Amino acid sequence: MSQSSQDILRSAQVAALRGTIHVPGDKSISHRSLILGGMAVGKTRISGLLEGADVLATKDALIALGVEIDKTKNGDWQVIGVGLNGMISP
Repeated sequence: MSQSSQDILRSAQVAALRGTIHVPGDKSISHRSLILGGMAVGKTRISGLLEGADVLATKDALIALGVEIDKTKNGDWQVIGVGLNGMISP
């Protein structure tokens, strides 16, 4: 079986790709980021958090447990975790 010229793909070497891309937030990772940030002791910065209703409900639940969570001016989220032993009963 012979290949036609349409089946051949040729590529020349190029310099490295550079740049930044912004991908949409992922629901599962957003939940986990908030939860792990709340379980940690100290500050966690989260960028690209998916702000769906269920993720925001997770945020509210963590706040009820004593975790401080704020959205910064640049759109990132800051979680000040209290550790597992620092959480309070809602």
